[in-house]
Amino acid sequence: MWGANSALAIDAGMTKLTINSSGTYLVLSANLELPFKGKLKETILSGINTTFVFRIELLRKRFWWFDEEIISQEVIHTVIYDTLSKQYTLRISDKYNEQALVTTSFEEMKKWMSSLSGIKIIPLEDIQPQAHYYIRAMAEMEALEMLFPLKYIPFMASFQEFETPWTIVPVTAILPQPGRGQ
Repeated sequence: MWGANSALAIDAGMTKLTINSSGTYLVLSANLELPFKGKLKETILSGINTTFVFRIELLRKRFWWFDEEIISQEVIHTVIYDTLSKQYTLRISDKYNEQALVTTSFEEMKKWMSSLSGIKIIPLEDIQPQAHYYIRAMAEMEALEMLFPLKYIPFMASFQEFETPWTIVPVTAILPQPGRGQ
């Protein structure tokens, strides 16, 4: 059986991962590069709930042992298109927030659906300054809730999923370094 990416033939990946400090939290911003066309666009425009799950992990490097997972969280973006009102409702939820955004613009919905902005990862006070950390992130499209009889057709189920590879970025640039003015 083919993997989800080969079934969809989608070239998707996480880009522009940036890590900053909000003053009290380590925050992440990133983009999902994904073509919103073909079956994906048809699925959204048909009114079927479409969900992207962004998986984010903060890890601490350890020598002579496996890296330690400090935080693991998901950010969930679900878009629902109302075919009567011609409005897209995007629900965004993570560990700290939940919000709903509404637009009639397909382009604006794509932008919202494929971007992460200021996602809180961990309070800065919980980070050890002498340790080496990195964040890795990936995205996937969860299997859609298909109506009977479509959900029983294996080809249709595999046709509605994708997963990006992990993208890794070191955290060292924004953390206070030992011996420097803090």
